[in-house]
Amino acid sequence: MKFQVQTVAALALASGTATAFCPAPLSSHRHQQASTTDLAMAARDMPDFGKTAMSFFAASVVAVSASGVVLPVEPAFAAAASTPAAKVEKVEVKKLAPEEKNKIVAKQNLDLSEQTLKEYTKYVSEAKGADAKASAALKNQEKVVAAAKKVVITDSDKLSAAKSQKMPETAVKELTVKSAKSKDVLKVEEKKLSELSKTASKASSELKSAENSVAQTKAAIKTAKKKLEKAEKEYTKYTKKVQEQKKKDAEKEKKAKAAAQKALQEEEKKIKALEAEQKKLASLKESSAKELQKKAKMLEAEKKSLEKMKTTTK
Repeated sequence: MKFQVQTVAALALASGTATAFCPAPLSSHRHQQASTTDLAMAARDMPDFGKTAMSFFAASVVAVSASGVVLPVEPAFAAAASTPAAKVEKVEVKKLAPEEKNKIVAKQNLDLSEQTLKEYTKYVSEAKGADAKASAALKNQEKVVAAAKKVVITDSDKLSAAKSQKMPETAVKELTVKSAKSKDVLKVEEKKLSELSKTASKASSELKSAENSVAQTKAAIKTAKKKLEKAEKEYTKYTKKVQEQKKKDAEKEKKAKAAAQKALQEEEKKIKALEAEQKKLASLKESSAKELQKKAKMLEAEKKSLEKMKTTTK
């Protein structure tokens, strides 16, 4: 149950039904032409693809490694051959054989890794978009700052020229205010540039992290495929062995039944022979009794004749 709950949770994450563990999609204003201020303020809200990817990857690994599936002496397919479809689903995982368990777990690992790759690929696409926008905004702001610097230099040169030419005080004062304003504008634009630089750096870092997660997941899929292939080979050997054993057992049972039938027939034959002999002995006993009775009568007659002869001779 522990494995099933965690696997379902991980697969739910992979399918997008549990967004708490998935990076939030880029907001609509990021897909439009964003201003430098929008991008700077959005820096704090950008999804951390690296952390999110690793969180999702960890959830997947935990779900798979926590599997406590145990297994039949007979594979599920063999039981299905003599079990109605409705009952096949009720086969408990605890009754599965190790070979079948390994195959199931390997397949679940591969499916989960492939689903994770889909999510990471989506993250990379979003990260690339965010990185491109952040880079474009940074370059645009660099141009704005460069232009602001030129204005500051121009205003400063005009002020210096006015002072050196001893222009009216009102003109010098006006140029002084203008120069100060241009410097303030430059400070604001430089601050925006600094924020956009951080945003671009973060976007670039997250893109690399997302791409690294994709590479790791592809490697995990490759490993999972090898493990599944190995598990399937072992499972095929196992099922073949089970079928051979079942065949041997059936043959042994057939021979045992034949031997039992033969023994039964032999016993019945002996009983019939004994019954025939019993009848023969009974018949012999009856005829012997009659003969004995006849002899007894003859003996009695002879005795009487002897007595009679004795009496006559006296």
